[in-house]
Amino acid sequence: MNPPASLDAKYFGQGQCQFRIWASFVDEVVVHLVEPCSLYFYRLGGDQDYPDPASRCQPWGVHEPYQAIETEFPWCDADWTGIFLKAYIIYELHVGTFPADGTFEAIIPHLPDLADLGIAAI
Repeated sequence: MNPPASLDAKYFGQGQCQFRIWASFVDEVVVHLVEPCSLYFYRLGGDQDYPDPASRCQPWGVHEPYQAIETEFPWCDADWTGIFLKAYIIYELHVGTFPADGTFEAIIPHLPDLADLGIAAI
């Protein structure tokens, strides 16, 4: 059995969400909504809350409720041609440990320093 092509939680606005999960060895999956169609956990075959490994938004960290978000974004960089692969210096970091407060926004002030080191991709 293969997982669906896209595992995620999408918020469409006006109180409407779509949740996709793949749990082939569990008899029951429940979406535990902490806030209507926004903050959630999954419950797999019982009453213990589990994280969503495919979540797109973790506003308060990996042990707190996840957030279903709109996934459409009006991109405005169609003219960007990218960087040649041989010029890439890739830096792997863990958002939960790299900045002090463990958020994507807390990484932003560090980006110039990483670029000064020659890092081209995170």
